Amino acid sequence: ELVRETGERTWAAVERAKAEAALRASEEKYRTLFESIDEGFLVHELIRDEAGRATHFRLLEVNPAFTRQTGLGNDVVGKLNSEFMPDAERVWLDTFDRVARTGTPERVEEYNRATERWYSVHVSRVDGNDRRVAVVFDDVTARKRAESALKASEERQTFLLRLSDALRPLADPVEIIGAATRLLGEGLGASRVYYAEWP
Repeated sequence: ELVRETGERTWAAVERAKAEAALRASEEKYRTLFESIDEGFLVHELIRDEAGRATHFRLLEVNPAFTRQTGLGNDVVGKLNSEFMPDAERVWLDTFDRVARTGTPERVEEYNRATERWYSVHVSRVDGNDRRVAVVFDDVTARKRAESALKASEERQTFLLRLSDALRPLADPVEIIGAATRLLGEGLGASRVYYAEWP
């Protein structure tokens, strides 16, 4: 009986030790991944008022890429957004709240005034908790600036082609000036455009 009891207890202790070792190895593997990925990662906890409306979020956890991509330090962990980002756009809080309530992940691309950067963000609920969300994000500011510059260049070229087409058949200087100022006003959305000769 003593040998059987010793065997059972020993076997249970060995199994528990193996399970704990496997858990530690798994946690270490995910911690290494968390620390080394290029994407920013963070976990927020939503703070709601008595009516259930999300009013703030608290930053619970960040990875090193968070700091690289936002310029914010690790000292923001544990703080409310109103403490480290008081002018954050409401769209962020609304998105986090919607995902936390519904459990439906969302992908958004938004600008953040506080960091002066654009982010491509994937938000998902954490462990079925209607107050916590995980956020994986990339700083896409360079791409957004390139897209904006390309769009501005295309709009400029379109305007210049339209201007050339409008001026080509005209021979009278007054008509040319009138057409150019009218098209420039339309292109710039200006209420008034005028032409003057400056000696």
